[in-house]
Amino acid sequence: MNLSNVGERVRVIWENLPKHFPNVCLHAFIIMPNHFHGIIQFRDFVGASFMTPRAIVTSEKDRKELIQISKSSLHMRLLSVGASFMTPDMRIVTLGHVIRYFKAKCTYETKKTDVGQLYWQRGFYEHIIRNERSYFAIQQYIQDNPKNWEKDEDFTSPS
Repeated sequence: MNLSNVGERVRVIWENLPKHFPNVCLHAFIIMPNHFHGIIQFRDFVGASFMTPRAIVTSEKDRKELIQISKSSLHMRLLSVGASFMTPDMRIVTLGHVIRYFKAKCTYETKKTDVGQLYWQRGFYEHIIRNERSYFAIQQYIQDNPKNWEKDEDFTSPS
C-alpha cells in the first residue's frame, strides 16, 4: 500500500508516539485509505485516575482554573509530566490520552500543511491482548489488511 501525503504524516506521528509517551511501545500497524490499525503496549501501569492537583490555592477561581488547566493540558501533553502541582496519580497515561493526542496531532499537522483532509470516527475500538496467540492473530490481521482492501465498501478501483 502506497501512502498519500496524509498517510505519510500519520505514519510519522504514529512512529513518534513513544517520544511523547515513554511508557508506550508500538507494534504492528497499518494505514489504510479509510482506517488505521495499530497495537500499542504499555510498559507500566495503565488506567484512569482522578486528577486532583495539589497546589496552594487562594480562591475558588484559582482552584477551578488549576483543575481545568491540569486536565486539558495533561491530556494534550502540553504540560511537562514533572509539573510541580501534579501528583503521581495525575501522571498515569491511558490509552485514551494516547489516541486523543494521536488524532489531534494528525488533524493539526494535515490542516497546517494543507496536505489533504483527515476525518476520524468518534472514539476508537480497543481490545486487550491477553496472550501470545491473540497477539499473533491480531498482528496477522493487521498485516493482511491491505490484501482485503478490494473487499472494503469504500474501495474504488484506480483508473
